[in-house]
Amino acid sequence: AFIGKPFNVEILRKTLLNLLEAQVRLRNSFSGQQLPTEQITTPELQSPDERLLQKIIKVINENLSNSDLTTDYIASKVGLSRVHLYRKLKELTNQSARSYIRNIRLAKAAELLSQKKMSVAEVAYLTGFNNANNFSTIFHDLYGMSPKEYMERNSKEETPSNPTE
Repeated sequence: AFIGKPFNVEILRKTLLNLLEAQVRLRNSFSGQQLPTEQITTPELQSPDERLLQKIIKVINENLSNSDLTTDYIASKVGLSRVHLYRKLKELTNQSARSYIRNIRLAKAAELLSQKKMSVAEVAYLTGFNNANNFSTIFHDLYGMSPKEYMERNSKEETPSNPTE
């Protein structure tokens, strides 16, 4: 700070107090005593098993239409051996790796069928089934109805009921 001569003691004292207060404020702002709570983010805590399942589902979704998707391919993408992948999936989902892949495909197929934008055969090929008849059989085993029936039931649920009936 600049103070001209002759010195005024009161101005000198106020200037020194202001400089000391500024230094204290600066020290407090960088010492960690003031927490920037609005800038602090807490990460989502996930178990290693949840992260593994997310990775597996991501690989399956990326290769959903690939009918040659194998557990070996998924294991290599996830970073596990085929045996370890099988063991972990059995432990976490109580399903074999093959059944888990098939059930994810069938869930996606059910979602696509409910949209009614494609035929059953198109949905089957889009979800990685090469044979539409085989797809219908497997779909019926899981959902208890054929894909066509599933499509019709969803259309009945989505149409508003007629109040005069």
